[in-house]
This record gives sequence, structure tokens and C-alpha cells, in this order.
Amino acid sequence: MSNSTATPIPAEKKNTNSDVKTNMNGDAKKNVIDNHKKAAVHHEAAAKNHNDAAKFREEDNDEKADESTVKAHGHHAMANHHQRQAVKNSSSQY
Repeated sequence: MSNSTATPIPAEKKNTNSDVKTNMNGDAKKNVIDNHKKAAVHHEAAAKNHNDAAKFREEDNDEKADESTVKAHGHHAMANHHQRQAVKNSSSQY
């Protein structure tokens, strides 16, 4: 671990919420919204699979618990992908 520190940004260079405006056109905005929704679906599926894995572990069914855990990890990966796409598409509009 290094002891380096980030160079502070002078106060006049910092953006505030009022400085940043989104001027997304209809298609770009729809794409960002769709990616947020897709990410949410995958987060919900991952949570379900994690809950299933916990239930299966309590029942000493390790095979099904492992399967549910792998499914949860896949949903986490997909949610992460959609989150990155949403950020990428929305930040390119600034």
C-alpha cells in the first residue's frame, strides 16, 4: 500500500450538481434507462440465488447451494455489465 495522495482539485475547477447538465437525446436516454432496469433485474436475481444458496446450505444440500452461488455470481457479472453501460452512455453526454 502506498502513501501517495491525490492532487486536490482547486475549488474553481470542481463541478457541482448545478454545473452538470444532461442533454441526452431520446435514444441515448432510453438506452441508459434500459441498462439501469436490466442491472436491477440481475441484482434481484442474484439476491434470490444467494438466498436460495443459504437455504440449501442450511439443508446440507451443498450441491444445490454451489449451483445457486454460481448463478448468483453470473447475475452479479451481468448487473455490473449493465451498470457500466449505463454510466458509459450517460457520461459521454456531458
